[in-house]
Amino acid sequence: MFSREKARKKMEDWRILCSILMVIMMVIEGGEAQLSENFYSSSCPRLERIVQQAVKKKHDQTFVTAPATLRLFFHDCLVQGCDASVMIFSPNGDAEKDSDSDLSLAGDGFDTVIKAKQAVEAVCPGVVSCADILALAAREAVVLTGGPSFSVELGRRDGLRSKKSDVTNHLPKADHKFNELLNLFAKHGLNQTDLVALSGAHTIGAAHCSKFSKRIYNYSQFSPIDPTLDPLYALQLQQQCPPGVNPNIVTFLDPLSSNTFDNSYYKSLIVGRGLLTSDQELFTNPASRPTVVDFANNPGNFNAAFITAMRKLGRVDVKTGNQESRTLEQPEVESRTVEQPGAESRTLEKPETFVTAQATLRLFFHDCFVEGRCDASIMIFRTKRRCRERCSRDGLISNRSRVKGHFPDADCDFKQLQTMFAKHRLNEIDLIASLGAHTIGASQLTLHLTLTKLRNSCKSTA
Repeated sequence: MFSREKARKKMEDWRILCSILMVIMMVIEGGEAQLSENFYSSSCPRLERIVQQAVKKKHDQTFVTAPATLRLFFHDCLVQGCDASVMIFSPNGDAEKDSDSDLSLAGDGFDTVIKAKQAVEAVCPGVVSCADILALAAREAVVLTGGPSFSVELGRRDGLRSKKSDVTNHLPKADHKFNELLNLFAKHGLNQTDLVALSGAHTIGAAHCSKFSKRIYNYSQFSPIDPTLDPLYALQLQQQCPPGVNPNIVTFLDPLSSNTFDNSYYKSLIVGRGLLTSDQELFTNPASRPTVVDFANNPGNFNAAFITAMRKLGRVDVKTGNQESRTLEQPEVESRTVEQPGAESRTLEKPETFVTAQATLRLFFHDCFVEGRCDASIMIFRTKRRCRERCSRDGLISNRSRVKGHFPDADCDFKQLQTMFAKHRLNEIDLIASLGAHTIGASQLTLHLTLTKLRNSCKSTA
């Protein structure tokens, strides 16, 4: 009797011990329980205020900051978890940011995190991870555009692995159907409501014409236009994105209030004005349609669901404890904006000099005339660390050989000037008006000869 009771007690002790071990393993592996809103309350108490100021400063410079930063957070969390691995630069061009899905990430998102990181490092060096700064910056992006504020859990470590191959099949695509989207989100513990709520981030931001051109030109052999699209909206999109349009042209995802974080995105879906297939699918599919209608009619419900979904997204596969590195002191990332390009600075010690105006104007002309791409490629300085990424905003190819024959020489006659401008869809009036920029600036004496030729030609054609 005694031995049986002893055996029963021993078995109960083992069960308790196993339960404790399971809890410990869940904490170590999942990391979620180690995140805390007050993680840096002692080590960097001003953290949130510093990030808030940095993001606002960037946002004041360009509105692209908000959608770019929010999208960067999504792309980071859905690939290997929220670990800022999307920020890592690879000299071999094989990091996450080099994948086809991430090439369209706007440079302003990267730049926002870099600027915020620099501001934080100045006060709390080596303390805060880039992953946490990205999470905070994403929250600020929502708030700055009129969306709800919410608490952000902190304590993530930065990942040290960033491979292009890891991105495959982990991010939503513009042409994804509802079930494809749902399955992708489910892999990260996000449910149907989370999917619909997080898609609401498309209330700000834009998409390239190539992402939806099939819907407005060659949807199927029976209908060139996607029948779920409002016909008038389809016509507007065709006007904005004609065949052969510049691949850098974008269209707002929310046609009602593209600069404000609100529930108008869902109102657009109800009337067939979802820009991407993946957008419109949320209303087309009967399973998610009630949620879309609810969010369209009740902004409070949308805001609450979005906050819940963002907090869940921020916990996806986070690294905590002894996993990876606590902070990347200098993010190994090259910004996709030319605010500080890999170029030798041409800023004069005395920027108030009058040369600034004429020099900047001429720089713009020369940049645009090389292959007709106003892409700031003229700003690129050749270094040993060559940038291998492609950008949706700034050009990264800058070769001296590409300049030859692309912009006017001082001794060009009128016909040569006219032909050269015509290559860039600029007519005779554009030519004459552009040369009016010579009302400021200076040149060698040969410029006078060119202007004389132009004046005489204009007289002969008048």
